[in-house]
Amino acid sequence: MKNFTLALALSALFVNLSTAQNTESLFSLPGLTLVVDAGILWEETPYSSIHFDGIESACGRDLLKYSDKNGVNSVFMEVDGMRVFIGEDCNDLRLIYDFSLDQGASIEIDNATFTVVSKHTLEYLDGRERIQMELTSGTSRVVWIEGVGELGSAFLTPQFASRTEVGCVSYEGGSIYLADGITDQICQQERCKELSASFEIDGTKNFVEFSSEVTNADEVLWDFGDGTTSTELNPVHDYGPKGCYLVSLRTANSCGEMTEITKPFANCVDSMWTADFPVETALPSLPSSLDFATDQVGMMIQDSEVLKTLDGGVSWTPVLNVSDSENKVVMNNEDEALVMEYVAGRNFIHLTADGGETWETTETPDLAFADYDSDRIFLHISRDSLIRFSPDNGTTWVDYTLENEELLSLGALVFDDFQMVDETTFVGVNASRTLFVSSDAGQTWETKSITIDQPATFASHFLSSDVGFVGALGAIAKTEDGGNTWNVVRLPIATSTIRKIGFRDALNGWAVGSNIWSTVDGGETWDLEFCQFSGNSHAIDDLSITDNEIHTFISGKGVYSRHVDEDFSCTTKVNDIDNNARLHLFPNPTMETIYCESEIESGIYTLYDVRGRLLQNKRFSISTFAVDVSAYDSGIYVLKIGNEQGRIAFVKFVKE
Repeated sequence: MKNFTLALALSALFVNLSTAQNTESLFSLPGLTLVVDAGILWEETPYSSIHFDGIESACGRDLLKYSDKNGVNSVFMEVDGMRVFIGEDCNDLRLIYDFSLDQGASIEIDNATFTVVSKHTLEYLDGRERIQMELTSGTSRVVWIEGVGELGSAFLTPQFASRTEVGCVSYEGGSIYLADGITDQICQQERCKELSASFEIDGTKNFVEFSSEVTNADEVLWDFGDGTTSTELNPVHDYGPKGCYLVSLRTANSCGEMTEITKPFANCVDSMWTADFPVETALPSLPSSLDFATDQVGMMIQDSEVLKTLDGGVSWTPVLNVSDSENKVVMNNEDEALVMEYVAGRNFIHLTADGGETWETTETPDLAFADYDSDRIFLHISRDSLIRFSPDNGTTWVDYTLENEELLSLGALVFDDFQMVDETTFVGVNASRTLFVSSDAGQTWETKSITIDQPATFASHFLSSDVGFVGALGAIAKTEDGGNTWNVVRLPIATSTIRKIGFRDALNGWAVGSNIWSTVDGGETWDLEFCQFSGNSHAIDDLSITDNEIHTFISGKGVYSRHVDEDFSCTTKVNDIDNNARLHLFPNPTMETIYCESEIESGIYTLYDVRGRLLQNKRFSISTFAVDVSAYDSGIYVLKIGNEQGRIAFVKFVKE
């Protein structure tokens, strides 16, 4: 062990604080820190420190609590007069000090008998008087000091005693004891606990909720990116204008260290979507289907009626009566449309060529699926494993009987979504995560597995025979090779269902279900839209995209639309950014040069004064570098470092 030299002189930096005091008051000094030199305390570091955390109620009584630098491991202390007890379990504290003993007295500690060989009072650097006692047991020697403990091991458990030595003691930012070889700079640097902070954003509600996990911070400051801030730990914020915001959480401690964490947040606002036909006035229940041929002309099925609009969904007129069931309407153009009516055992196809003035009705038992696009009509008859296809608006028909054994083993084709992609490519999906592909306009089919671990793949959309998307619970998968391989994009809301997917072009698309999602990068990322009606309490089950408009309906709310070019989506993924970087400055205070030591090996440092004025902005290429501050006035300054990966750290320092 080192030969400790006691610093008995009163430092000019501290006021004499000699007052009436006792053993408990010395051990419970606010801000008391013991730095252990070259020890293995609870972590493998050159210096470790023990902090007094305060009074804590445990085991029915008030105990002193101490913890390591990161606040992970802790011990309890109880002072009874001049006797000190300690332990990790408040029900099993053991005697470690007794400052009431006189010289020559003996005490049993950890199965060894120690004798007091000297006892006197000394004054430390803060001016307080403390009892110091020297005890021996054979060749073993220990030194006790009130408010510090044993110099050889502080007040650690016996297994650490031979491996640790008290290097210094700090109180309220000032060193009151320094061992040989330990500087005040080391003592002040190591007394600071590691700052740690992270936060999550819940943007699925009308008000955005922020939740943080912060340790060892005395100050918390949120910057919501819209000019407003908050000092609450878990604030709730109401964003106004739509757009992309950079949210930051800054934390600071009493040592002058600061950290900042940032995340981009795409704020959706309700003004982008407008209610064309609100439920409060005219839409008492959920439509079963909706489709628009142009921005203004569309049809939907509501209860037992097929309704048509000529003004973009503002007003609707009945054009056909159907059964009250899960029916479907598909428009080929302004005049031509198909209605698939489900009636138990007697399903029907209704076709119109004059905008709904007249209809041609055909009974089609066991009709499983129908589609109408580019003058082509596709019907699937499940009973006979039959595909019925018309290339000319129903004038002529061709029937194909499915003979694929793999398809038959699946119970023939069962589509939850279907699309005629081009002249010859037809695709469909079902909830069993199966992709059905025909390359000859429905004559023959092959099946491919959709490799996604989420259940219920109800929705699909293909841009070409190679590029397509399927939606599942909390995810959207993309293929670029016709369904042979899939890239799965996890949505920020894991419970979000996807019922319909549509694209305006190769980059811009939307997906609806229990939420509305949009992409501006071809499905690589998806952002949440229309926050007001997001969540499982609302079903958003259909989607129609025309040249300039997007239409959908929301259960309990009505028909809504937005312009396709009104886009605010952030192209940056809303993911966590690991930007918490440790930064040490020394000497602090300084007169001419401040040295910076960080985990960042290269980046840019920025120097500000206390009023936020920019003084320096330079690049560095090594983890330890020097900043010349000799030309600046005395005062407090802030140094910020950062790199291109978004890692950031702030630290205050004093210029003398």
